[in-house]
Amino acid sequence: MKTEFLIQMDGLAKRRFGDVFVLGASNLPWDLDPAVLRRLEKRIYIGLPNPQGRAIMLRKNLPCVAPNFDWPAIAAKTEGFSGADIDVLCREATMRTVRKLIERLEMASSADRLPVEAIQRPIIGMDDVLASLAATRASAQLVSSAKYEEWERRFGSTISAARDDSAAKEA
Repeated sequence: MKTEFLIQMDGLAKRRFGDVFVLGASNLPWDLDPAVLRRLEKRIYIGLPNPQGRAIMLRKNLPCVAPNFDWPAIAAKTEGFSGADIDVLCREATMRTVRKLIERLEMASSADRLPVEAIQRPIIGMDDVLASLAATRASAQLVSSAKYEEWERRFGSTISAARDDSAAKEA
């Protein structure tokens, strides 16, 4: 598979398709073959999201929350979570509300008439997310961030450093 990938990468460079942009991602960049690394011009380490980024991800993945939902508190409790971990957390919190709805419907099914509140769209509360946090673990902590930073120092592109320098010059 690696050989075919390398052949296709070389073939892209020789064909006249115009500009071709290849984007790849790896959770274990140190396992990439040197031949693959040579073909990837820019190698950028993107770390775990900061609290503001986690809050934004939570807002996008939890569409129907209680009015008093404390976004900063949940974002703080997800320290060390990757974007995928936050997605899992949000799906679990959403499923908790669906399970509660199913229980209400099952209890109400024995009655002659379903009450309107039994079939309302579930609202995700802090308790749902906190319970989901207790059942969800951050997968990104399986590997030390120092290992990623060392790989970035040895093989990464200086694109972020150049961006920081130009921003400093503008200020």
